[in-house]
Amino acid sequence: MTTLWQQYQTLKAEQAYLFQYDAARELGVSEGALLASAPDSIYLGSDFVGIFNRLQALQQVQLVVRNQCAVHEKITRITPLKLNEKVGLAIDVGGFDVRLFPQKWQHVFAHDFVTHGKTMRSIQFYGAHGFALQKVYLHSSDDDALWQAIIDDFKQAQKPTFLPQVQPTAAPTIDLSPSDILAFQQRWRNMSNIHHFFGLLEEFKLSRQQAFASAPRGYAFQVDNTCVEKAYAAATASAVPLITFVGNHGIIQIQTGTVKNVSRQRGWLNIFDQKHNGFTLHLDDSKIASTWLLLRPTRDGIVSCLECLDAFGHTVLTVFGQRVEGEAELSSWREVLQAATGKTINDEVMA
Repeated sequence: MTTLWQQYQTLKAEQAYLFQYDAARELGVSEGALLASAPDSIYLGSDFVGIFNRLQALQQVQLVVRNQCAVHEKITRITPLKLNEKVGLAIDVGGFDVRLFPQKWQHVFAHDFVTHGKTMRSIQFYGAHGFALQKVYLHSSDDDALWQAIIDDFKQAQKPTFLPQVQPTAAPTIDLSPSDILAFQQRWRNMSNIHHFFGLLEEFKLSRQQAFASAPRGYAFQVDNTCVEKAYAAATASAVPLITFVGNHGIIQIQTGTVKNVSRQRGWLNIFDQKHNGFTLHLDDSKIASTWLLLRPTRDGIVSCLECLDAFGHTVLTVFGQRVEGEAELSSWREVLQAATGKTINDEVMA
């Protein structure tokens, strides 16, 4: 057993609820480097698409995506992944619903471990610098043979060396002239599809934080960070279906549906809906630096959301009301936002 892995075992013995992500941070290494130091971890190479294709044969898995503030967990069946050089898509609303960025995916490991007396079987996907992009857990022992066959077919003799960790940094602030700001604001007002916003940021080379601060009047409001908890509580009380996005630089994982069980434990805001729809969310909202109520024009009217940024201006959580393309936003979602933020939303410009 390596010294690093021994240090990890010592920490786990001292801290009952220590997760691999937090242990790596405490030890000053990447999570990938920590896992590679485990004597029983198995390197599966870099063919993550091939592995995802094989995972489709399993009845159900648990998918976990996290960033420094939020952990998004979904029990579902993996469906086909459509992939090009820039993006991978799986669109199974309420199921395997992800957007991933393949250039960030480099290494895959398998690892079995015991937690609270239960053996967990995992396949974990990492970037070149050792950040865990997504973890997949075997959900049913009925699929054990299929799971083991994947490991046997992809296992490699040598484990990789991860590149040094890259510490998060804030996006640079661009000096915009008054005319640039006016042009940006006009483009925002003229959007006809919510997805046009990403191109707008690229065109003006703006971070999300700077874009929100430079938004046209009535389209972006910084609100209290407690508004996220209030929104989930209001949506739960009224059975309003939501879309919850959580991602990192390699993947965004999406849950669509109603929320039933919201609670706060050990300082984290949680949704425990495994029995309802296979969804769990853990949110350390103490690490959220800012929360924004955002309005974007579309052909179907204004579409609104809450978006949370960390201290570096990166998005850690976004919540929309469930909406079908071609249909207007739910009035019940706007009522949720009004209860949470005090803002009344309609299809006219807000003040």
